[in-house]
Amino acid sequence: MNNFFQVKSNNANIYGVWEGYSENYPVLIYCAGINAVRADVHRIAVNLSYSLQKRNISVVRFDYYGLGISDGFSEQMSNYSKFEDVKNIVEFLIENGVSREKLCFLGFSDGAKVAILAARKYNTPLILWSPLIQEDLKKESINRFDYKSMKKNIKNKRVISQFGFDFGLEYFKEYEVFLDEVNDHIKGFNNKGLLIYGKRDEFVIPTLQWYSDTFNGIDWCKYAVEESEHIFSNPTWKSEVINKTTDWLGKIL
Repeated sequence: MNNFFQVKSNNANIYGVWEGYSENYPVLIYCAGINAVRADVHRIAVNLSYSLQKRNISVVRFDYYGLGISDGFSEQMSNYSKFEDVKNIVEFLIENGVSREKLCFLGFSDGAKVAILAARKYNTPLILWSPLIQEDLKKESINRFDYKSMKKNIKNKRVISQFGFDFGLEYFKEYEVFLDEVNDHIKGFNNKGLLIYGKRDEFVIPTLQWYSDTFNGIDWCKYAVEESEHIFSNPTWKSEVINKTTDWLGKIL
């Protein structure tokens, strides 16, 4: 059974779906990438949910504040607002009978940052798909950032357009501080972790190199998808990622 829900976060409404709804099942909270919504690219989050429900694992998918059908606009969104969304969703799950011991977080691409902070806060297992943490696309944008690159959108707000969305100045101003927190949390992570990435994904290389000691630790399972790029766009690659994730979660939850 699916349960469509609404929670308050950042003084706004966040909308999502709790698939395979049951307070008795473990729950995977899916943290999408920078401009992704609850279905994510080529519906990979939806297909993962179908697979996990066969193992009696439910999935929570949602739209961040400022994205999808949730309230707000993209220029109001930030990494900290995303983390706030996740914390409020966790409180919603706990209020509905789910224990913290049954939680797990998955971060895809840029969503890895929020998932890392959440997994450390609640001491849960963590799954990272194609994580962009160090020297990613947004970091490059920040290095080039100056006021002249800003424009005014139709709401007369000063923004920078990236990845098809408008980002406000605060998003970039806070980025370095947020990244420092993520860096501390991933190095201090002490639960079970699964890392999946494509062998042809050039964007993930800096993250793999920066955190090589962490990802090569005994608590991490690392898996490379042959020939795949960043978003596992080929149906075969997508199935491989979903099957590996499902098998791993089935063993630890």
